[in-house]
Amino acid sequence: MVNPDYISDAWLVRCWVLCALLVLGCSRPRQSPAEASRPIAVDEATTLVAKLEGVAVPCNADQFRPFIDSDAFRDRVSKHDPEQKEAVVAKVEGFTGMSLVATKWCAWLHNIDDYKFLRLRQVAGHSRAVMRRSTGLTATYHELELVRSRDGKVRVADVYSYFKGEWISEEIAALQKAGAKDPAALTTGLKLAKVTALENAEPAEALAVLDSLPAEMLALRSIQGWRVKLGQNVSMEVYKTALDELARRFPDDPSVALLAIDGAILGGDLTGALRSLDLVGAQLGPDPYLTSTRAMILVLRNGSGDLDAAERVMRAEPELAITSLARIAVAVGRHQWTSALEQMDQASQRFQLQFDDTMLSAPLYTELVKTPEFAAWRAKRP
Repeated sequence: MVNPDYISDAWLVRCWVLCALLVLGCSRPRQSPAEASRPIAVDEATTLVAKLEGVAVPCNADQFRPFIDSDAFRDRVSKHDPEQKEAVVAKVEGFTGMSLVATKWCAWLHNIDDYKFLRLRQVAGHSRAVMRRSTGLTATYHELELVRSRDGKVRVADVYSYFKGEWISEEIAALQKAGAKDPAALTTGLKLAKVTALENAEPAEALAVLDSLPAEMLALRSIQGWRVKLGQNVSMEVYKTALDELARRFPDDPSVALLAIDGAILGGDLTGALRSLDLVGAQLGPDPYLTSTRAMILVLRNGSGDLDAAERVMRAEPELAITSLARIAVAVGRHQWTSALEQMDQASQRFQLQFDDTMLSAPLYTELVKTPEFAAWRAKRP
């Protein structure tokens, strides 16, 4: 379930270096945060996110700016670190012209296939739009904190990534706080830049550099998530170790549970994978992606899956690749070999899924590849 949310790590480096270089000074008087004069209705949220969906693929930060309430965002950043409120606000004021939220948000949407509004939920009196960000067979989720601006329009005050486990405002405040305690802030910034330069070609070396950061920095949720991403590109063992460390540092966190599903499957703990899936579902609500993941886990654990559920999500979101994979998994679990192979062909044509040796080596296909039906199917393929 890991996905490329961390394409935005270069942004984190730029933010850290700039935070280290900016000289603290007096900020201009802040405007009061926008106060909602009336609750945000579902149709208002739907109208807003429909516009966002239209400019999210590909994402353009310039097109996102009108949808962001910068006053509300600055207020949220300062609340994360009250002891250094004025310093934090000064930093954010310095970034206002750079459209901080829009730039970061677009980085999180880099190379995605779809950005879909799932529902509006209320948390402690705040309205949040739950969005699914999908790429190929992977997905993660965002929550958009919605506010009513002074002109009466509904805008976004902040964005939460379930993959990174933080709001954009939290990350900014955490970087400021960690930097204030780091006597070698510029050195730290250079290390982060080195990790970004190495992460694709030399992930093991990049991970070693990341692990050399000061303890205050290494403890950040965003940095621990970066370790998971790097670990995945080193080896399954290193990846699982990074997942375990993340779960240890942030127990009972639904955003960690989303990643823990992978770790549990890798460790053969399918019941644990289902438990993590339940935790994510309880936070986000029902979603075809989660239902499809559950169907595949049940096939692995029980040898069969919920056919009705798999077909239901395929009908609900036929454009979501993983729903086709779930239906294939159920057919395999029920030993419906011909049906499974026909659906594999359909999925290959529609989603360009490659059922190559790597994919077919997964435990899900162990019995299928031994059948005469599979041999005949393979013989017809180029």
